Amino acid sequence: MDDDRPRQLIRQKLGAGRLPRSRARDVRVVLGDGQLCDGCEQPIGPKVQVVWAIQNNKTGLPIQLHEHCFRIWEAERNVLA
Repeated sequence: MDDDRPRQLIRQKLGAGRLPRSRARDVRVVLGDGQLCDGCEQPIGPKVQVVWAIQNNKTGLPIQLHEHCFRIWEAERNVLA
């Protein structure tokens, strides 16, 4: 996966408050079921790709990310902290 597009989207979403800036408290790793990644907006392949499910402290809703997008989110979130 090319870093540029997901990184841009994740930065925009962090800036707009659509992704949390705070450290993830509750992270679950499960197999994908075709849902869209909240980072890059691409499908998370069923039974192939891992989903990093993070509880959004602000909304209480889960955030689902590809493993790659989770790592980008962590790095970008730390830059803003």
